[in-house]
Amino acid sequence: AVSGAAAAVGEGVVLVEGFLVLCDERVRERLDAVVVLDAEGGRVAQEELIRRKWTRRHLGKQSYQERGVLWEDYCVYWDDYVYRRFTEYALRGTPPPGKPLVTLDAMQPPSLLADTVQSRLSALLP
Repeated sequence: AVSGAAAAVGEGVVLVEGFLVLCDERVRERLDAVVVLDAEGGRVAQEELIRRKWTRRHLGKQSYQERGVLWEDYCVYWDDYVYRRFTEYALRGTPPPGKPLVTLDAMQPPSLLADTVQSRLSALLP
């Protein structure tokens, strides 16, 4: 569905980010594939992901770090809100039956993840 719309305008892949996507059946049905970033490695892996989010600029806004949010405070926000909501909602959602599922190691550098997603989806989708 989405890949057809993307192809109509000359694009190959549309990525929709967010763990809540899998909680809505209407959205799940429209997905051509699901990409999951898996952070195995316990707290060490989580802290790397937390650090990436804390230092990353997004949509022209300064990072949380640049805005003066302390690392310790951001970790509390992550633990008590972000990760808690992830375990509450994301684990409820399931990939659509019969649709490709690509699982990637979130600990890989973002540029490598982008290349891997592109190559794996290109191999799976028409």
